[in-house]
This record gives sequence, structure tokens and C-alpha cells, in this order.
Amino acid sequence: MMTWSAIDKRLASAEAAVRGRLAEPSSPTWTTPIDLAAAASIDLDAWQRRVLSSTSSRLVVLGPRQSGKSTVSGILSLHTALTIPGSLTLLIAPSLRQSAELARTVRMTTTLLGMAAIDESTPSAASTTRIEFPNGSRVIALPGTSEATVRGYAAPRLVVADEASRISEETFAALRPSLAASTGGRLLLLSTPWLKHGTFYRTWVDASATWERIRVRPEDVPRWDAAYIEEERKSLPAWVFAREYLGEFADDDMTLFTAELIEGMLDRSVQPLFGSSFGALP
Repeated sequence: MMTWSAIDKRLASAEAAVRGRLAEPSSPTWTTPIDLAAAASIDLDAWQRRVLSSTSSRLVVLGPRQSGKSTVSGILSLHTALTIPGSLTLLIAPSLRQSAELARTVRMTTTLLGMAAIDESTPSAASTTRIEFPNGSRVIALPGTSEATVRGYAAPRLVVADEASRISEETFAALRPSLAASTGGRLLLLSTPWLKHGTFYRTWVDASATWERIRVRPEDVPRWDAAYIEEERKSLPAWVFAREYLGEFADDDMTLFTAELIEGMLDRSVQPLFGSSFGALP
């Protein structure tokens, strides 16, 4: 069994190695994420260029799976890590497996640039969800399964939420305050649509100018086979195709009352029966 003294020595050795790497000449930098993609020989679609060119601190992307959303988030995460020393980037997804895939995209892009993270020499289970760079930056993948998993991370410069429509409101509520302490902190939501409620849905339909919104349709992904997409249109139920490919928050065949019908039945001019002194309903 390893003694505490031996553990302390190993930690000190690891810290010395990190300090040594931090003292090395800085890695090449890229002015924009698009420059980084070009250096890694990654071809970008027009919509991907729009996302990577955006300077908005709040950005939401609605589009189908396999359209290149992970590539975009990987490039943006890596650019943040490389150009802002000591920065923290959080990758959130409905499950740890999904967020680890985002981290894998970051690592693969790093490799394409001919670079390596400081933990490459000692791969472990932790290295699939945590990437550290010689400049002190970190990219950490977390599951969005509960609000407890995202607490405790201070002042991230970038938070990427993939399949955000399936991440709970409680998780987002616990995540948002961490950005308040981050100067220039950015929040990027990417997802296919799901139900007509929740943080992602409200963000997409909200008319405020706080968020920049980018929608991706099949015709925006030129590498897709048009014949296959047409076959999917014919084979799938209309609401499934609309949701999975067209980016529409569609009600399924089991829905008795659509969201639009329920919304139309509401009269917001009627005052609540009970005053605010009774508190919010659970």
C-alpha cells in the first residue's frame, strides 16, 4: 500500500512537471476558431463558420444530429483553452458518455494540430473527461444528470451544453451562477429539439436580443446524401422527421392537447386567485 509520504512525493513531482511545461515557450496561437480549424485541416460548413465567427456571449444552435455540432463545440473549446491561459471550459451533456465524446473531439483536434495535452503520457479513465494544457487551461466533461454534478466549478470562460433540450432546468439553474463570476464567460447551447418546455425551448423561442440563434437544416449540411434524407422523410412519421431533421419542436402522435392549443386556452389577463404572500406552488 502506498504511504502518504510516497503520495506527497508523486504529487510534488507531477506539480514540478506541470510548472516546467508552463515555463516552456507558448504553443502557437490562432486569432480565431476558424484559423484553428484551418490549421487542423477541418472543412467547415457555412453554418459552422457562422457559429465560430460569433462573438456573442450567449449562443444557441438548433439542428439535427450528426450535422457537425460536436465539431463546432470541440474547435471552440480548444481555441478557448489555447488562447486564454488558465481558462476553464465545461462540457455538459445529458450523460457522462455523451460529454466524454465532446472531450474526445477536443483531444482529437489537439492531435490534428500536432499538439498534446499534459496528461497524454499517462492515459487513464480520468483523461477521457478531463484535459489539461501546458498553459494551465482545463477542459472538463460533466454529466448533466443533476444539479449537483455541475456545482463547484468557478468562473468558466466557456460552457458548452450539448443536447441541451434534454438537460434539466435544475442543472442549468445551478450552472448559470458560475458564469456570473467569469469575465467574458460564454454559454453555448446546442441541441435537437425535444419537448415544448424547459430551458432550451424557452431560450429558442424567447424574442429577447440576449441570445444569438442559429438554425441548421438538412440543406445546410452539404455532405449529407439528399436521397437518404428524402427516404427518411417518406419513412418516418411526420412529427419524427420534423423534430430530428427540421429542428421543429413537434408534438408526437400520443399528444392529446398540443402546446399551441393549451397556450391558446390561457387568459393571462386574469389575476391569480392567491396573492404572492402564499408563495410559489411546488
